Amino acid sequence: MFDVALSDYEKLNFHNTIGLDICYCDKSCSSTPENWYKVGQLRLSPYRLMSEAVPATTTSGEQSLQWVYEPGQVVFKSETKDQNVMGLSENGILKFVEDNGMTKTSADCRTASYDSDLVEPANGFSESTAYTHYKGQNSNGRLVFNGGNVANQVTVKKAGVLAICYCQFATAAGCDQSDSSTSGLHSDYWVLASRVTVKGPTSGHTWTFSSMVVFRLEYFGYGLTSDNYLRIISGDGKCSDNGRNPDKGAFAYTYLQVKCPEGCTNVGSISDSVNGDLQTQVVSSETFECDHQFQNCKRNDIKKITVVSDTETDLEFELPPNFESGVDVLTLAGWCFVCESVKFWFPRPIPREPF
Repeated sequence: MFDVALSDYEKLNFHNTIGLDICYCDKSCSSTPENWYKVGQLRLSPYRLMSEAVPATTTSGEQSLQWVYEPGQVVFKSETKDQNVMGLSENGILKFVEDNGMTKTSADCRTASYDSDLVEPANGFSESTAYTHYKGQNSNGRLVFNGGNVANQVTVKKAGVLAICYCQFATAAGCDQSDSSTSGLHSDYWVLASRVTVKGPTSGHTWTFSSMVVFRLEYFGYGLTSDNYLRIISGDGKCSDNGRNPDKGAFAYTYLQVKCPEGCTNVGSISDSVNGDLQTQVVSSETFECDHQFQNCKRNDIKKITVVSDTETDLEFELPPNFESGVDVLTLAGWCFVCESVKFWFPRPIPREPF
């Protein structure tokens, strides 16, 4: 096994296939170098996630898994020259494991169970359907885990980092039999293939506010941006109502007003100009210390970086960043910088309009 890279990404998800020659020498290998000759070739192919099951598709169900409760596909890159490589041939199966700490390994993949609280099993992905409906099939230079049918989609119920576990040598009995002479194969074939961040808010948020009081709220999640919105609806409604466009957020149901305190306005129906959709804002270098309407923001860039040791780097900002120890995390060009310790991977967005 080749295991010389420092990170899982470098070990598993490198960009291009690597070809290695296998050389053999039977004797006098140091004194007679011409005794070496090539006896074979080894190809190392990565587990590279792709963005869609169908090239250039704009259909959401054919695109790769991205959002919580939004069905999607899991797709590996599989060029023609790699399709016979051990580990990228057809009929392999998947398993998903929650991995917000990004510490899961292949050993964890072997022992983890299929989690119905993490992935929606109803008419979808489960232990019983992983092989029958979701085994990997080659299509358009892709290894797509939908059994050859794009209608077979995966729905994740929790936002966060997801470890994608993969077993190529699977049968209808799965990949968890301890005796390979039986219908299933040995669980050692499970490997950690990749990780993906499922975007969305984390679950379990609760807020308590008094009536007739102007308030704001904050929430936590993964992959959140300032393009996200919140909608507050009546307790007897559901977010899945009206084709996932819930229509019980109007003042008649919630008694909510927005644009307060200067110009309080009753929330209207979903077709009104004031429909109660609350824009959110993620704190960034360009949106620092904005006012309560997300206006008049300051800019706060890093002006100095000092490497203290192999494991510690000091960052100096133009203005005091007001980080909260153990909560706030800094992201720079895809890398995560922890402020003391970490609880959440992304900064906290706040609804645009207080009410």
